[in-house]
Amino acid sequence: TCEIDSHADTCCMGRNFVPLYFTKEVVDVTPFTDRYTVLRDVPVAGGATHIQLDNGLEYVLVVHQGLWFREELDVPLLNPYQLRAHGVHVWDNPCNTRHLLSLYDSQLSLQIPMEMVGTFCSFSTRVPTQEELDSLPCMTLTADTPWNPSQATFQL
Repeated sequence: TCEIDSHADTCCMGRNFVPLYFTKEVVDVTPFTDRYTVLRDVPVAGGATHIQLDNGLEYVLVVHQGLWFREELDVPLLNPYQLRAHGVHVWDNPCNTRHLLSLYDSQLSLQIPMEMVGTFCSFSTRVPTQEELDSLPCMTLTADTPWNPSQATFQL
């Protein structure tokens, strides 16, 4: 499962991703409260996960400039603003009757349905095999240029 999370200011990859590459960058991840310690030297990486749609079609979803948590993160977190900055439509508002809950790539005409689980918007994925990485079509969720959430801008 992947969850949409606007509090994570960068996409966070974990258990159901495979690393594609690592940049030379590492970051310190600051928690939302002082009761937890800072996670130091978290690698910035590119990674991939596999999704199979209800119609049987399969895709590899690629995240660039994400934080690599390995097995330490059970549920990867996708920052909707990092996706939007790359041109992916993120329709994560369950009260919006104009759009189904989904991610949409207009270049591929590909829609990834999502569901609400409590207050979390999510969809199921798993680690792709090497054969799937080599053969399946890819939907790139984030840009491969450096991501700085404090400098992101959006047009209304």
